Amino acid sequence: MFQPMLLALLALSAVKADYTQCNYTSLVDNFIYIEPRATFQQKYYVFNTSDCNLSTSSRDTLLVYTGNEGPIEGFMANSQFLESLAASLDADLVFIEHRYYGTSQPLDTIYYEHLSSAQALADFASIITNLQATPKFVVASGGSYGGMLATWLRLKYPSVVNAVYAASAPLQGGSLQQYTSDPELTTQLYQVVADAMPVPCQAASKQAFSNAIATLITPQGMVEAQALFGICNHSKAENLVAALQASIIQLATSNYPYPTNFSLPLPAYPLNASCAQLLAAKDQPALEQLHAFVKLAWPKRPEDNCLMLRVKPEAYLPGFIQGAWTYERCSEIVLPTSISDDNPAFVGCSDWPHNCYNPKAINSYCDYFLQTTMVPNALDLQYGSYAHQLAALTNVVFTNGDLDPWSYGGVKLNTSSLTHPSYWMRGAAHHLDLRLPSREDPPDVVATRQAVVATLQRWLSEWLEKHADVVRRT
Repeated sequence: MFQPMLLALLALSAVKADYTQCNYTSLVDNFIYIEPRATFQQKYYVFNTSDCNLSTSSRDTLLVYTGNEGPIEGFMANSQFLESLAASLDADLVFIEHRYYGTSQPLDTIYYEHLSSAQALADFASIITNLQATPKFVVASGGSYGGMLATWLRLKYPSVVNAVYAASAPLQGGSLQQYTSDPELTTQLYQVVADAMPVPCQAASKQAFSNAIATLITPQGMVEAQALFGICNHSKAENLVAALQASIIQLATSNYPYPTNFSLPLPAYPLNASCAQLLAAKDQPALEQLHAFVKLAWPKRPEDNCLMLRVKPEAYLPGFIQGAWTYERCSEIVLPTSISDDNPAFVGCSDWPHNCYNPKAINSYCDYFLQTTMVPNALDLQYGSYAHQLAALTNVVFTNGDLDPWSYGGVKLNTSSLTHPSYWMRGAAHHLDLRLPSREDPPDVVATRQAVVATLQRWLSEWLEKHADVVRRT
């Protein structure tokens, strides 16, 4: 899941000339049946055609990206492997924007009244159905939350979606029942981040955070931090620590093998580069060390002003983005995290209680700012527990990378499954496999893309053979 600087940059992503922007009249509420039913314009793009309805297409396959927590243009720019996948499947390619993001905005009488994963799935199902004059083999794909949505679309609308390619989808993280059976799961996101660091960096990071916290809880410490990080003078120690940790998660999430400009401009392997800066500052005071550590991801100070930190540390929970995504995280997409005491790179929950999973504090924040609170079992009730989802799923291929913090909630390695094979990529950060193929890609990413293509081609061939009597031929 993405960090706070993402949304504006996603909105600015340039759209390639071979995409056509379209709009679909979606229902504000897909689950009421009393007229008049309010509508809104939902944006989607079609690739290599100007035909928004695909009515002139003779292809038997449709590849659909299920948009997630931002304007769809950014996900298009960073999911260009789907263009070559569409060619391999001889598929039409469509990217659909999620309601309440970008320009796809329902006009509610109540704040985010109709924002939920269930409403989003119904939107996707309606648009996909509208794009088929005759039955097609439909593959839904997405990264992160988009991968979760694609998977749930297969569960809830199996007659609409025939197969799924879900990249970096933290399905385990979305099921609170899974945390009951595996309490350590809340600590795994920060453990993955730590494991992605060189060992000397882990120790330096933990020591720097420990010493910095001891400094920050003093009045003079926060004065020093205000000058160093450019933050406003009413900032609190717990908010600054949370913001620093969020910056490191951003570096780990974008730890790609080449320079990128997805959520902010970063060099190749930015977490490694930041670790080098931390170690180079080892003789400096702790706050100076952390400043060097997060410098690549730290927000720029506004001109002639201070940097306003958010008012609560809960606002810096991993993946939180101000606005619609925070509402989703506050209501149903819980994804709880904490830091264990034996984490080698971060201060544990016992020594810094703000690093504990605290549903009461999260609900207080959510209720105050968004007038909503967590429904702990919302996803389990709608889609089943993690175990039940896996038992029910067919024709889904999962991918995860060992450098990706969100892989903690992903489907673990199981390449032998015929119904939902999963691939684990060494050296891969957040849905690296969806990005434009590069010669710098690790071997596992190259091999996984090949496996995804082969698997989807096999399922397509089986479907075409089974449904030859209803599929349009040219």
